[in-house]
Amino acid sequence: MVMRGQINLDELYTAAGDFKYYDNGFNLTAFSVTLVAVILSLGGKFIPFMEPLSRVSWFVGVIVAFAAYALLKKR
Repeated sequence: MVMRGQINLDELYTAAGDFKYYDNGFNLTAFSVTLVAVILSLGGKFIPFMEPLSRVSWFVGVIVAFAAYALLKKR
């Protein structure tokens, strides 16, 4: 959220700008974290030993995605 800040709009749309430019427009870290969270959330439907996770899949997905993204973005 931007509050009372100044943003140079030209810099938002240039690859060499001040803002992070992802690989061909994709944030690979976010994509990977989402994929892992979905697999863990839905894994109980297809993999029997992961069935207890499917009962709380919403929480598992959110917590795993949040923690993994936070850890990977610190680097």
